[in-house]
Amino acid sequence: MSLIDSFLAPDIAADSYAPSQDAVACQISADGLIAAEVFSRSDGTLGFRFVAWVAWRDAGGNARSHAWEAIHPNHGLVTDRIEVAQEEATRYAAARGMALQHTWDRLGARAD
Repeated sequence: MSLIDSFLAPDIAADSYAPSQDAVACQISADGLIAAEVFSRSDGTLGFRFVAWVAWRDAGGNARSHAWEAIHPNHGLVTDRIEVAQEEATRYAAARGMALQHTWDRLGARAD
């Protein structure tokens, strides 16, 4: 199982990834096409999502554009510990065959 299906698979190399504004930690996949993000909600709790480089295709399957697209797993994680969110995101990615890098980059004020 993968995060995106073959219809969304990109045809070109990814543009530079920039973490979302509410991201407090991120980790890029080995191929550079997916980023796992731990994000902070307005109430201070944390969750995780993925941002994938995808192709937007027409009905004939021709790629018309590419963009970074947020994908929110149907997971429902709510935690106040960044380590828990990172572990759950890593576990979720591994279960879907995504090879993430081994370290998380901490971002912003919530990163400590």
